Amino acid sequence: MNKKKGNPLSEIKKTLEHIGISRVIVVLFFVFLLCMTPAQEMPGTISNVLTRVGMHGVLVLAMVPSIRSGLGPNFAVPFGILAGLLGGLISVEFQLTGIGGFAVAVLLAMAFSLPMGLLFGYLMNRVKGSEMMVATYFGYALVSIMCIGWLLLPFTNNAITWSMGKGLRNTINLQSYFGNALNDLGAIKKSYGAGEVMMIPVWLLLIWLIICGILYWKLIRTKQVDVESMTEEELSAWGSIQEKQKKTGTVAIALATVLAAVLAFGNLGFLKGIRSALSIHLTMKAGTSMEIPTGMLLFLILCCFGMWLFNRSKTGIAMSAAGQSPDCARAGGVNIGRQRMIGAVMSTMLAAVGILVYAQSFGFLQLYNAPINMCFPPIAAILIGGASIREAKISHVLVGVLLFQGILTMGPTIAGRYLSGLGEGIDPTEIVRIIITNGIILYALTKAGGVSDEE
Repeated sequence: MNKKKGNPLSEIKKTLEHIGISRVIVVLFFVFLLCMTPAQEMPGTISNVLTRVGMHGVLVLAMVPSIRSGLGPNFAVPFGILAGLLGGLISVEFQLTGIGGFAVAVLLAMAFSLPMGLLFGYLMNRVKGSEMMVATYFGYALVSIMCIGWLLLPFTNNAITWSMGKGLRNTINLQSYFGNALNDLGAIKKSYGAGEVMMIPVWLLLIWLIICGILYWKLIRTKQVDVESMTEEELSAWGSIQEKQKKTGTVAIALATVLAAVLAFGNLGFLKGIRSALSIHLTMKAGTSMEIPTGMLLFLILCCFGMWLFNRSKTGIAMSAAGQSPDCARAGGVNIGRQRMIGAVMSTMLAAVGILVYAQSFGFLQLYNAPINMCFPPIAAILIGGASIREAKISHVLVGVLLFQGILTMGPTIAGRYLSGLGEGIDPTEIVRIIITNGIILYALTKAGGVSDEE
């Protein structure tokens, strides 16, 4: 068995090329913004970033089944958002509150999104090769048609309808219904007094990242072998060894993560000492507070775990094969059209659920043309995370939404601090926010070919 040996520096270079130098620059820019954030603002910054990750995470996750099934990024995500808005409006119409109202809204949204997803999948099967362009126009057209629907639907709750005339309001306040239902579920809130010290386990996080990187490099990473010089028995044995190493590496990373979490959050005396030694200490000013929306983040993790399980199921593997190599999948007996239909339905359902997660955190349901604004940010986030138009993983979702929303949260605030003297009446924060948002979206779309095209 001849393993193809190479210079470690050349392997690192190949890895960087595989990831993409531009993506490394985005990560470094994120770290730079984090380092530029003043210590007193760190708790609020962490809260804002985590909240935005939870708000947008499910919408970004909706891109995964669409990409893996061969449809590409779902540019018709506003179509699925319409189903979520309908579910949320019915929940408000019957004055359902709290987590129960949110659950009913989610169930109704999934029910509405099923036939809508079938319609979307049917259309995508009819326009193979032009999915992204047609999906964009399809989503925009349905949003415009629904602008008429919002004027005609027979809702009677005064919180939804205009006080005079017919039709629904532009924005529906959810604070009296299921607003912050997930955010407040098990939320971790911490207030700091003047001079109180906040510990951030930066060195613990760095050690964890180094350990996980080493485990990935040594065990999980697919290693190059000289396939042509190997017999079938040697190739089979090598594949078995690789599979065992990947399982070992995955378990080791999971154990390292659990250990790091225990050290970061454990309350035993000796654990506090270790955490203190591996942390930086920031002195807070009066009124500083931090809030972690535990319920919303757990909901995102649960959705990601469900998608991860589906991707490893028989149907998920068939859908991935249909998306990456349709001819080979068709030769193996896979119904390509059916798999594309499943991807379209799942993506539409996740978009419907995702807008409800976003709305309950934001505090409002936004109707009429508002869904159009939700089209490009989820696509940009997953592409920045490392996805391509043919391959997407859960890791791409989590990394992408963290980078995109983190830069979008910290960038305008930090830039606004240094551009505050532009002139009276000029808001530099909003200007920088628009530049960063559209700049990231433009960059991500230029990378839509992703790693697969480079290979």
